[in-house]
Amino acid sequence: FYSQADASIVIENMPADFMKKRIWLICVNWPRNKELEQNAEIVKQWLDRNFKQELARELYGVWIFRYLPAT
Repeated sequence: FYSQADASIVIENMPADFMKKRIWLICVNWPRNKELEQNAEIVKQWLDRNFKQELARELYGVWIFRYLPAT
């Protein structure tokens, strides 16, 4: 669903069935400094635009986001 080229993530059109499901995004970087890496931030921004965020939690530098289909 995404491709990596020139060190950046390009998100392509998602299938209609994918857009109807609950999505989990789990992000962590090596230093566990509670910051999202650039690629994770790009994916999160796309999810924020296309889905409803239901959950956002951080635990020991690991971010967990859960999204529902936008209505």
